[in-house]
Amino acid sequence: MNNTFYDVAINLGSAVLFFLLGIFVQYIIRVWRQRGKRAIWKLLNNGKDLSIALTTRDGPELTSSPRATFDEVLALTGAFSILQQMPIKYSLIDDNETFRVNPAVNILSIGGEKANKISSRIWNEYSQNLPVRIERDPYSVVIGEKRYTTEYADDEKRIVADYGVVLVVCTRDSLGKTVCRMVAFGLRGFGTRGAVQSISSREMIKRFRRHSKTDSFVAVVRITENNEEIRSTVEEFYPLDSYQ
Repeated sequence: MNNTFYDVAINLGSAVLFFLLGIFVQYIIRVWRQRGKRAIWKLLNNGKDLSIALTTRDGPELTSSPRATFDEVLALTGAFSILQQMPIKYSLIDDNETFRVNPAVNILSIGGEKANKISSRIWNEYSQNLPVRIERDPYSVVIGEKRYTTEYADDEKRIVADYGVVLVVCTRDSLGKTVCRMVAFGLRGFGTRGAVQSISSREMIKRFRRHSKTDSFVAVVRITENNEEIRSTVEEFYPLDSYQ
């Protein structure tokens, strides 16, 4: 009887051990596969806290809480796993008029400079030294004579391709420590999701590693959807050390 109980305990313990080992191995494999995706996100992992700004709008009632746009929430959800793995201590903020952009805090601002007030502040601060400009009518990204505008299907209702911008500016604070501002947005909400996703894309990281010497850059991405999978292609990439 004792031998039977001992055998059962050994088998059960072995099963639990192999189960936990399997979970651990899967975790290590997942982290290993995503190591390259974190190349640009690592800029925010410098010991500074991270403030994540979403575009917010007033609710239907005076007592309603501010509401974030659905596409921006989806974009942020896609980045959470990477931020948590690194790990980065972050807090969510809205883009209200009274928020002071703390010079000692990293910022990730999701949403266009037309809608997100923090994106607008950061964009306006650096836009004079950028090769990329935003025009309103029609809302488009312009580089020299090239104009990137949301592309629609023949019925002019369904978006078939959108364009987004990723701006990363890393500077030194008063203590000589690195502080980074990262802004990602699309011409439409669909493009915003793709712009945030592109930060982890192999093509963006390849350009970043090859060309960016100061970690600061601006990129234009084209976003399409195939079988509900969002794909991004880097159309333009400019390291900002050439424009400062």
